[in-house]
Amino acid sequence: MGNKLPILRTDAHFFSGIGINGVKIIMTTAKSQSEDIFGSFNDGCEAYLVKPVRKDDLFAEINKLGLMTKSS
Repeated sequence: MGNKLPILRTDAHFFSGIGINGVKIIMTTAKSQSEDIFGSFNDGCEAYLVKPVRKDDLFAEINKLGLMTKSS
């Protein structure tokens, strides 16, 4: 995998290790190759957005993850 994500792996492990479950990770990166995208999902991200990130796309992903409703 060309995308090295030790921080993503560490954060997901850290939060679960201290009893915080259900952490949602939204990856924002300039990398758009399928190996990077699939690798990120395999490493625990919940959503993947390629930069430049449009505000509408970010809010759509946040809504899909149930973190915010359209009326929020």
